[in-house]
Amino acid sequence: MSKVLAYYHIVFCTKGREKTIPLNLRTDLYRFIWNEINEMKCTLIRIGGISNHLHLLIALHPSVSLSDLVKNIKGRSSGWLNRDPRFPDFRGWARDYFASTISPDVKPRVIEYINGQEEHHKVTNIDDEFRKLYSYAGLQYDSRDMTY
Repeated sequence: MSKVLAYYHIVFCTKGREKTIPLNLRTDLYRFIWNEINEMKCTLIRIGGISNHLHLLIALHPSVSLSDLVKNIKGRSSGWLNRDPRFPDFRGWARDYFASTISPDVKPRVIEYINGQEEHHKVTNIDDEFRKLYSYAGLQYDSRDMTY
């Protein structure tokens, strides 16, 4: 029997990075996304974010591609958000996303990081956050990333 463990830290933004996800409604969105991840045989370990972007830590099932998972999450949640009158300003998710594998030994730090998004963004702007994430993953950041 094959044994696979693939943790991914995934981040995606609202279109234009607009603040369209109200704090009091995030739990409903998180539940919807958790259900979509489960439907694809993957495991949501942690989800969090602020009004213009989300962080997910997932264990990817070996039969699922990362791009298919993210496409499903963003597509299905976008449809749900657009149909729900509680999200009148939501215009969709930005086209791009960030994803990086993480090793099991940093999993607790990533969970803590995702849990602390509200506090984190009181002192750190989104571009600085993304610059750091991209650098950690060995990627080159452009301020236009995850915008449209």
